[in-house]
Amino acid sequence: MKITITFVWLVTLLATESIAQTPVTDKPKKSFYLNAVTGIAAPDFANVNTELQKAGYLPLNKLYLVRGAGFYTIFPKIRLATIFNFSTFTAQNTEQSKGNWVRATTYGTSLGFVIRNDTKIQLIPYAGLSYCLFGVRVSNVSPTSNTFSGYVTSPANQHQLSLNQLMAGLGIHVAKSQLSSGKLGQKIAVGVRTGYSVPLGNAKWKTDNVTLSESPTANPGGFYANLTIGILQ
Repeated sequence: MKITITFVWLVTLLATESIAQTPVTDKPKKSFYLNAVTGIAAPDFANVNTELQKAGYLPLNKLYLVRGAGFYTIFPKIRLATIFNFSTFTAQNTEQSKGNWVRATTYGTSLGFVIRNDTKIQLIPYAGLSYCLFGVRVSNVSPTSNTFSGYVTSPANQHQLSLNQLMAGLGIHVAKSQLSSGKLGQKIAVGVRTGYSVPLGNAKWKTDNVTLSESPTANPGGFYANLTIGILQ
């Protein structure tokens, strides 16, 4: 985690130093962008996977394909930006009679410092909070009966777990603004957004509405790297 955070901020410092020698002309008015995102997420479920494998279940993936949307506003006069985002990922794995299904939905808001915002580039390191709704279903045996009544009266062959987690994060937004000279191209900004999120508080795993004690630690946030496509409104 420390290595990832150090890397993110090292990129910020290097980028800042490289563009400091270039004249910057801020846009006089605030800029509001609607954006779509897609990329990868690498949550940390190492301790959860240890417990799942001990019980004979498949471990959860280390990487997930993320998709989402959001919006951000740049205030050039005070050199600040607000970022709101929504993202989700799902995954399903099977191996012989074993399987798992995962779904996560995250909502977040951040405040960024505008290092650069002109017709060429947007460079905004940011910090913020997010809230993740994470759910997983695991199974290790096939149903003992193929009939409805037989299935619902047979021993359970799967378990469902959920985790709702508040997280804090650091990241950086780098985008090429005014993609082309055309009317539409001048409104499009394409870039990347990368960072790292850490949980605030201990993980509280639940099944239905029952909280499970001695829950393994988990970080449903972790490292992420997204491609962003924004349209100026």
